[in-house]
Amino acid sequence: MTSCNIFRLYTIIIYYHFIILFYYNMLHHISTQVENVKVIQEIASSRCVNWQQYCLSTPGTIELLLVLCVQTNQALADTLISLLHSAIRSPTASSKPMPATGTSLLTDG
Repeated sequence: MTSCNIFRLYTIIIYYHFIILFYYNMLHHISTQVENVKVIQEIASSRCVNWQQYCLSTPGTIELLLVLCVQTNQALADTLISLLHSAIRSPTASSKPMPATGTSLLTDG
């Protein structure tokens, strides 16, 4: 095997190594996003009135959720649809706004 062929082989190996690392990092990033959105969805479903008030006071929230539902993968889209459902459903009789405890992820404070 000539040195030129060895160099090409090493170049191909390094190239594929970087592709594998890129896709691994991308999948890790997507799974982290899904987990973060699931936490927000759990909070929104338990504090439905608060989530609805946030959506009303923050322009573009519903539109952003709709766009993201179309442009993301299935796992994230399911959670985003659940967030949309919490934003537009009518609150139950027992739903009351709960006071925020600690630092809220959804406010500027």
